[in-house]
Amino acid sequence: MKQKLYLILLLLIPAFFVQGQEQKEASPFDFGRMWTFENPPVDWFAEAYGFDADEAWFADVRKSSLRFATWCSASFVSPNGLIMTNHHCSRGESLKVQQEGENFDLDGYYAKTLKDERQVEGLFVEQLLMVADITYAVKAATAEASTDDEELQLRAQALERISEEYSQKEEWKDLRLQTVTFYSGGRFSLYGYKKYDDIRLVLIPENDLGFYGGDPDNFTYPRYNLDCTFWRAYDENGEPVNTADNYYKFNTDGVHEGTPVFVVGNPGRTERYRTVSQLEYDRDHRYKYLLKFLTNRRDLMQKEYDAMKDDPEKVREAQGVLSTINNLSNSIKAYTGIMGGLHNDGFMGRKTQMEENIKRESSGITYWADLENEYAKLNPHAWAISHLGPSGLRGGAFTLMHEVANYKAALESGDTSDEDKEAAKASILESAKSLDKQREMILLKMLLNEIKEDIY
Repeated sequence: MKQKLYLILLLLIPAFFVQGQEQKEASPFDFGRMWTFENPPVDWFAEAYGFDADEAWFADVRKSSLRFATWCSASFVSPNGLIMTNHHCSRGESLKVQQEGENFDLDGYYAKTLKDERQVEGLFVEQLLMVADITYAVKAATAEASTDDEELQLRAQALERISEEYSQKEEWKDLRLQTVTFYSGGRFSLYGYKKYDDIRLVLIPENDLGFYGGDPDNFTYPRYNLDCTFWRAYDENGEPVNTADNYYKFNTDGVHEGTPVFVVGNPGRTERYRTVSQLEYDRDHRYKYLLKFLTNRRDLMQKEYDAMKDDPEKVREAQGVLSTINNLSNSIKAYTGIMGGLHNDGFMGRKTQMEENIKRESSGITYWADLENEYAKLNPHAWAISHLGPSGLRGGAFTLMHEVANYKAALESGDTSDEDKEAAKASILESAKSLDKQREMILLKMLLNEIKEDIY
């Protein structure tokens, strides 16, 4: 998430993109062209693109868009609940309804009738119906705070209280409420989501179409593949949801040069406001170690997949491994791009210039120096922060070490109930039984080598 923020992103025409690449000085758009629905730059849309958007347009676009489970964006694309999202967002979920003798990776799936649409237990989508800017109420509640810690405590109390108050309002009832913090505490919003939890598979292309081009084509445009999946939302009566009021219509004419194109979705939490000292830490330690961690495990899993992919007895297992490989490759490519930016002198120079501009307008504030001092303390321990945290990708044995350490701490604290202690002990013993010793040795050796490379 990690929480997902409901944002609107404006894609610019190539001329603007090139101009941004050549830009040498800081500009207001260095933080990106990404905005929330409650705070869009409508005047700039009109000035730059001649596009006049009113509240009705924003409401329709917002309600036509969806959050797909907790990890992807989607949208309604028909008046009867049809949902469209990406192939990679759906592949793992679709395999849950793959039946004996079927192979969606090789053949795909298409429901010819409504009766053929297959429900995936636990899958859901959410539609953002209500939005409230609660910045004033939160700021008022924290105005008397004398320390940062007190402000955070008062903020948490205010967000909880406001959420409870809104849950009693008629138009907010039966919605899932989420408080969201933007701009490092500059603004606060309350979102109300309608949840649809009867989601059925309609169509998913085979892997050769949905993932055509593989990792080399990932994050490229244009990409020539059928990167889509169709689902359908059903209501509590088992009927397709009526979405006639808000859905995206297919434009068979396409778009033309100069047409403004908006993309609505749920990107992960951004880090646009990290300081230069934080970005330098990311460049020299955080992402450097993370890329090594992801790449080593992706390469190991690729060898495992190659050894089992043609075994008819291991179809399901191979599909699961391939899903993880694809996810890791996706992350590797994303972080590689981030590292490219962090090593770009032009981008970092603009970031430094912007930070200096803000400092000049913020006399008496020492946050930048304070952060720089704190990160200087972290630098010698960055290897431990990166490599010693619990993660299933580091192997079951390493995870077990953390469980044992937590169990030991629970025994020593005296605050843990006997029931919880016994449950933790039973979990440890059960986990130990299921360890694949040969694979755990490989993963542990890999981890120790990574630590050796980065600790010195």
